[in-house]
Amino acid sequence: MRDVLVAGGGLTGASLAVALAEQGLKVAVAEAVAPGDPGQPSLDDRTSAIARTGVRILKQLDVWPRLSEAASPIRAVEISERGCFGAARIEAQAEGLENLGCVVRNRVLGKALWEKLRELENIEIFCPARVRSVETGSGSVAVRIEDGVVARERKAKAGGASGGGGEAGTGRSGTIRTVKARLLAVAEGARSPLRDAFGIPAQQTDYAQVAVTGLVQVRKLIRPHTAWERFTAQGPLALIPAGGNRYGFVVVSGRDEAAALKAMEDADLLARLQALVGYRAGQFVRVGRRAAYPLALSRAARVTAPRAVLVGAAANSMHPLAAQGFNLALRDIAALTETLAAQQGPPGLDAHRCPPPDPGDVELLSRYASWRRRDQANVVRFTDTLARLSRRSLLRPLRGLALQAFDLAPQAKPLLARFALGQGGRMSRLARGLPL
Repeated sequence: MRDVLVAGGGLTGASLAVALAEQGLKVAVAEAVAPGDPGQPSLDDRTSAIARTGVRILKQLDVWPRLSEAASPIRAVEISERGCFGAARIEAQAEGLENLGCVVRNRVLGKALWEKLRELENIEIFCPARVRSVETGSGSVAVRIEDGVVARERKAKAGGASGGGGEAGTGRSGTIRTVKARLLAVAEGARSPLRDAFGIPAQQTDYAQVAVTGLVQVRKLIRPHTAWERFTAQGPLALIPAGGNRYGFVVVSGRDEAAALKAMEDADLLARLQALVGYRAGQFVRVGRRAAYPLALSRAARVTAPRAVLVGAAANSMHPLAAQGFNLALRDIAALTETLAAQQGPPGLDAHRCPPPDPGDVELLSRYASWRRRDQANVVRFTDTLARLSRRSLLRPLRGLALQAFDLAPQAKPLLARFALGQGGRMSRLARGLPL
């Protein structure tokens, strides 16, 4: 019997598994796509801006030392409106901080997390494997897992129907095993089948926008360690430092415009980015491969079910404009781990005299949900408001004035900085840089 089975081994699922295992819990992880596979949807070439609280959490999990040399610090954020005077600037030094956060490529972060996963003896890994069904009992949840299904499905798509009995690559002949756990943590992402299986509805809002992402190199850095948020008539754009003379870029636009951007020749895309940003970040000279991701808001009506908890994008998936998604997930992970760790009892507890703690206890999960409700709601509301305002071209003059007013209001910057750093509301011990 496992204490917790984590469904999903992307950035969120792997982080949660490490955090729980570090507290002595017996953990199993089921991930559909191996971390080194080119088709891995989470551990790809995108970059993640990790706030200071997130860095603290990863340090406490012994993950950050494995990737700190590959991380690029953010020491300032500048927000501007194309075609308008003035800009709002938040600087770490003004807030008494060394940096506001760091940027890491998802592939590098995923590698560090999986290295840590494989070192922990109390973690069992099923990969590639997919959860096929779940049956909830009074004291445990029985999860049916099919091994190797993703590899077979990909092979079938590449080569058509296979021989040897006519298997069509659906994975029906894969090895099925049943794994029992006292808690199922769902970290599958925004389109989680398990969330639906537990009957948890989710509010879905299609922004009718697509994010085109990639890496771009400048000839010379103008303002090192600065991240840029730029509002344009076509949609918002973000540049975040990615090491050396490179930036990770995110251009948000309508579907047709995004398709055109993704298909552009490198020279045309460089010219397009330069026109949108200007030369404040430098002269763009080289651009890498691009990827496109449709944008939508997805918010689960609740984050718990009998013997189950939703974590990360399975609970809240939001617009990337403020780079809050993975940071919110890390704060959820830290709070859930602290909630469960509090039930483990002091070291040396006699397990023969005292019943083992139950991670799936309904009151325990209720306390976690209550703890995280306000922070989750605030972040979703903030990112959704930004997404809606960024699409309205008629508000362009007002956005420009608002940015100038913000830059002149000294009391406003610390409030926004605290929010962006994930320091609003009750903070977990891990988020404060303290061990459990």
